[in-house]
Amino acid sequence: MSLLIELSSDLLKAMYNDKLALFSYSTRISNGRYISEYDHPLAMRYSINTLAGIQLVEKHGARLWDFDFLLEEFLKKQGQNVDKASDHGFLLSVLTEARHDRANAQFQQVKSIVENKEYFLKLTLQDVCWILSGLVSHARETQDCEVKSTVQKAFRLIIKHFYNPDTLLPHHSLQFYRRRFVSFGGITYFLKAMAEYSLVFGDEYARTLFSEGVRLMLDLQGPQGEWAWFYDTNRARIVDWYEVYSVHQEAMAMLFLLPAYDMGIVGVETAIIKSYQWLFGNNELSTPMMVDQPFFSYRSIRRKKAYERGKRYVRSMLLSSLGLPARPLKADALEINTECRSYEMGWTLYAWAGRNEFPEFTELHAFSRPKPKQAMALL
Repeated sequence: MSLLIELSSDLLKAMYNDKLALFSYSTRISNGRYISEYDHPLAMRYSINTLAGIQLVEKHGARLWDFDFLLEEFLKKQGQNVDKASDHGFLLSVLTEARHDRANAQFQQVKSIVENKEYFLKLTLQDVCWILSGLVSHARETQDCEVKSTVQKAFRLIIKHFYNPDTLLPHHSLQFYRRRFVSFGGITYFLKAMAEYSLVFGDEYARTLFSEGVRLMLDLQGPQGEWAWFYDTNRARIVDWYEVYSVHQEAMAMLFLLPAYDMGIVGVETAIIKSYQWLFGNNELSTPMMVDQPFFSYRSIRRKKAYERGKRYVRSMLLSSLGLPARPLKADALEINTECRSYEMGWTLYAWAGRNEFPEFTELHAFSRPKPKQAMALL
């Protein structure tokens, strides 16, 4: 078991609320202690995400939790509150991997979403990709014809409606105002689903979509290994760099980079190294984003300005209309968001469980060396 897995798991234990059976929406450090919030709807999604990471770590032989107990507590206290399509899809993966007696009922829930085409096409890219991933897991486990048929239907709907073959990028949604722009997270979930589908179904088209999509993302990786936040699907170009999230650098990028590394795609090894070294201080602020004593990962490097969500869309529309790419900002325009969210550690467990190819990161070698002087005070 790597030091990264051990410390990430320890942090998740501090983020867990046993009375609610939830992992935190947001956690901060105050006076050397972790302070967490749980009263946000996304705590549900983050908890399912984290359960999947813990489950995969246990599958690889590291029993840091009583996963079966955690899952039963979640189902008992929160199962009836799962209502998002994406959450139903990811929960199907978890239940299937656990060979839980509720897995088949969960499949029927997810199948009903796929069968309702009008509803399915109103979902976001994250929704439909998490649904596809859950169905692929269930098909691999059950080898059931009904399940396979549902998976293939979901795959066809995604490729027909959510994918731009001219640029190799997926659409965030089919709504006019958001169709053109997609986040890094959406691209990640799409590539992850393509890799899983191609592996289970032996589908060469899905494999090509995955490998060509990975090559495109390698070309779009920033000079210091950073992954931009917002992309123009119609031009395959970055329209906003910020926020640059630690979870993307340490974990979510690995959801497609590590499978691509296993496939031997040229350039992936370098991309992985640059991605995690960004966390160690090779970033816009020359400041470590992952620290010890206590172990923590700061959420992002972001603009100092307020109301960024609305401004991001306007800025992206302007740059796209002019055909111009976004550019990284100078350090004095940026700051660190010092919170951490549980799904970051959940994805870290999920991506790095059983992996030992990059010990500089998995054993956190940067913690044993003098840290660079921080370029700014943390907020």
